[in-house]
Amino acid sequence: MKPNWFEQYPKTVLTATTIIGIIIILTALEGMLALFLIKPQLLFSEFLREGLRRVYIKEDWSVVQAELDIVQYDPEVTYLLAPRASQYANREFETTIRGNSAGLRDDEASLKSPDIIVIGDSYSMGWGVEQEEAYPQLLERKTGLKVLNAGISSFGTAREMLLLRRLDTSKVRVIIVQYFFNDFRENRAFVEGGFFLKTTPEVEFRRRVFDSQRKRRYRPLDYLRAFFNRTHNYPEILTTPASEVAATCLKVLTSSEILKGIPVFFFEIDGWGEGRYMIGKEMAELLETGNRFAELSTHFTLLQIHEVLSREDYFTLDPHFRPHGHEKVASALAEALRSAGIGVE
Repeated sequence: MKPNWFEQYPKTVLTATTIIGIIIILTALEGMLALFLIKPQLLFSEFLREGLRRVYIKEDWSVVQAELDIVQYDPEVTYLLAPRASQYANREFETTIRGNSAGLRDDEASLKSPDIIVIGDSYSMGWGVEQEEAYPQLLERKTGLKVLNAGISSFGTAREMLLLRRLDTSKVRVIIVQYFFNDFRENRAFVEGGFFLKTTPEVEFRRRVFDSQRKRRYRPLDYLRAFFNRTHNYPEILTTPASEVAATCLKVLTSSEILKGIPVFFFEIDGWGEGRYMIGKEMAELLETGNRFAELSTHFTLLQIHEVLSREDYFTLDPHFRPHGHEKVASALAEALRSAGIGVE
């Protein structure tokens, strides 16, 4: 009897079978991750949830600042919102974003003599919710005061201070500053640069947009690679003492002439309510000891807004909060303002 192919080439057959088996297994795992991206409610363990969040952020995430339909180049702060309505969607939401004449996600009326200005990043801008669902708009309704939402996705405290100089602060009664840990990279560059932020040329801005969009193009096994990739997007935050991060933020705040004498309410937010990289304790210590930030401490209120949020207030994959999270933040801020004698309701 003529020997079969396996008997003639056992090593070749075994190798080929092994390779095919591995390909089938990897393809099945990749397909499972793709299914979870579509249906994140199917996630049944914390291990899968954390891994899929890495997949989403590293390979699948559409960020506002990389969508040229939504933002437009600005030579001082790199970009602002474009004055047109644009659809913005990710796996767990679909919303409309429209910038006013100042490039902010608010109406034109709010630009004139606001009582309160909210500065911050995507959490304040209202990433993942409609404009009227964002906490600055809710705060306006709860207090009866005119609130301007000056939150822009990915802005650090430094660019927020630069943006603040453009706004009408003639009748401002309080400025609310929302902080996220990734502000540190920008803040440190600002302080080390002599309180000057290097301008990003338009060609560089467009290159970054292109790189971000190219990153989202799928390649085989992208999801599996990202699932097991634990590289931190902001490694400097892991090696820098919290006291230094806090001091850097306070230096940025004290560099602003506008903030001198105006009450400042400051609070932090962290993705999914995990409470990592918080600097509130260190900020409080710096404000209470010595005279380094003595002038700021006289009109600075540190709020623990993150404590009112639970994990259910955040999207499953996206680190931003759902509408009811914004409702909680607005209520907590309104209560803090009332306690300070600000607001009419």
